[in-house]
Amino acid sequence: MSETLTGALKEIAAKLGSWPEIPAAAYTDLREELIYRYAIGTGQFVVVNGTTYIEITTNLFTLDGEPDGTYLGVDEPVVPIMSVFQRPAPPPPPFDQPTPPVDHIPIQSWSKGVWTFGDGSSIFAQGPANLHAIEYVDLAHNLFVTGNQLIAGGTGKYEGCQGTKIVSGSSWVAAGVPFTATAPFSVKSVEGFRIIRKEYIA
Repeated sequence: MSETLTGALKEIAAKLGSWPEIPAAAYTDLREELIYRYAIGTGQFVVVNGTTYIEITTNLFTLDGEPDGTYLGVDEPVVPIMSVFQRPAPPPPPFDQPTPPVDHIPIQSWSKGVWTFGDGSSIFAQGPANLHAIEYVDLAHNLFVTGNQLIAGGTGKYEGCQGTKIVSGSSWVAAGVPFTATAPFSVKSVEGFRIIRKEYIA
């Protein structure tokens, strides 16, 4: 990384309040902010008026393990929950040119959440998610979730921000516990944000 770019990033980091955790080559513009956190907590199936939801309550940590706030979220599966054990067929080549078909994988869940960081600032996001589950040889289960969300604003230093957010999560359910049991189960995820703060938006 050039000294000029390093200096520019340090200057912006000073204004933003912290040194960026992501390498400079990953940024498209020096005004863009990239945030990655991992989350550890619990999920729980909840039925409200006949509709099944997954409530998520976690703590956030920086990539070097420092506590940095909380994440609260809700997923609403829109497919029968046991169907998440199915998986799509491998996509056909080629992958280096736009040759059909490109399979249209249906959305399996809708999600929303708030990520509140250690300084009290928060980010809101919502969007589609997909679910997948496997059964281990010892009859325990793992539920995977991936989400592609649009940032819908925030509070504190992120008030009026825009951008996108991704998540890759994993939940472990012990052997003998029904997959849709309402008891809490463990949740671990990696949360990624690409943000432009409102002062940079025309």
